[in-house]
This record gives sequence, structure tokens and C-alpha cells, in this order.
Amino acid sequence: MQKEIANERQARQTSEAGARQSVDNDRRDAEEKQRQLDTEREERAKLEQRLDELEHKSGGRPDQNLVAQNVPSVTLESSRDTSAAAQLTIPTVATRVRFLIPTESSNRFRSFSVEILTKSKTLIDTINGAHPNRSGSLSVSVAAAQLNSGD
Repeated sequence: MQKEIANERQARQTSEAGARQSVDNDRRDAEEKQRQLDTEREERAKLEQRLDELEHKSGGRPDQNLVAQNVPSVTLESSRDTSAAAQLTIPTVATRVRFLIPTESSNRFRSFSVEILTKSKTLIDTINGAHPNRSGSLSVSVAAAQLNSGD
């Protein structure tokens, strides 16, 4: 009986030690993530300050909504129906085309690789390390001259 009690006590102590180790590891991970977040916030503040300084020197930057209106854009959607493909009309004066690609809302993937292919599967561009924007979409821009009618 005493041997069983001793074995149970030993098992409980081992379990508690494992739990303490797990808590310590989680705490260290949380502290490291907090340090990274603080560093990234500091970097962002410095970049925003630098951007403000540059805007002040150059008289401000153009309204981003006006700039975006001049770039033909299309939002691509997941679909198994190949007859309902998204289409984009590219004006002859356009120099760039932007593709918006919705991504999963989870944080499962930190970055994406995107291949832009023509209808005939010719590679136009490969973008590695693309990150979703605030709305959770990838925004990929390519030269309009690389696309032909029907691509």
C-alpha cells in the first residue's frame, strides 16, 4: 500500500513538474512575442514619423484614392465553375493592372507565393512573400503590357 502511495506521489510530482515546465515555456514565449510586438511598434512609429517628415518636405502625397482609381483592378474569387471567370477591361493608357486575391481569415499562413499565368499557362510573374492587406486580400500588381486580350 505504501509503495502504491509512493508511486502515485512520484507520478503526481512528475506531472506537476511537467506542468510547471509547460507554464514556464508559455510564459517565455509570451514575453518574447511581447518584445517582438514592442519592437515592431517602435519601428512603425519611426517609419510613420519619417513618412510625415517626407510628406511635409514634398508638400504631401497625392490622395491614395485618386491614385487607385487610375489602376484597373479585378477581385479574383474561388470558384469551381470555369465559365464564371472574373474579367478585367484594361484601357490602352493603363500601365499597371492590380489583382485582388482574397485569403483565409485565419493566421495559418504568414505569407504567400503568387504566380500570374496567361490563359495559355505562360508565366507572367511570380511574387514570393506576399502579405495580406488589412482586408485580408493579396494585392498583386503587374505591368499591363504583359497581358493580352483574353488573358
